[in-house]
Amino acid sequence: MSPGRRSVAAVHLAATVSGRPCACTRVHDGGTFRGGAADGGGRHETPGAVASGRRAPSRHRENERVHLADDERLISTIKRMSGTDAAVLADDELLRTVLPAIRADYKAAETYRHHPGPPLACPLLVVNGDRDPEVTAEEAEAWTDHTSAGCTFHWFLGGHFYLNDHAPEVIALIRDEVLNRL
Repeated sequence: MSPGRRSVAAVHLAATVSGRPCACTRVHDGGTFRGGAADGGGRHETPGAVASGRRAPSRHRENERVHLADDERLISTIKRMSGTDAAVLADDELLRTVLPAIRADYKAAETYRHHPGPPLACPLLVVNGDRDPEVTAEEAEAWTDHTSAGCTFHWFLGGHFYLNDHAPEVIALIRDEVLNRL
């Protein structure tokens, strides 16, 4: 079962057990979430889903190969993204310890292939940084093709890790979106 399908199944289970609607939020791997949801998990009744820091799954970039790069190029990419604490980057032992997990995240994002299926039956909230080198406006706006229930976009100042500087605002935005659908 894909990570996305597990997430949607968990939300559906929580909604069933609690008798209350739930929302599914996946930060920074929305494409994987959407793919799993659409490949059989997208018809659960949730008030909405959130995609953050990820282009629509139908907007795959063939030339991405960061997960195959040597450690120095991976570290260079991490630095360019400006989301990793300077203390982590300065501690070579710690950095080398977390590289396998970071590489695995890149592999999941870069090797996922969208399989067209029915669109999600819930509204999507798409949240991104306005200077994210990983997600263009066009790639984010393509999320509209992946839901039959509407798509709302919100752009925060910042790059891929805009969330580091805007967590309270993002949490409030998601909370308000969910509460408006209950």
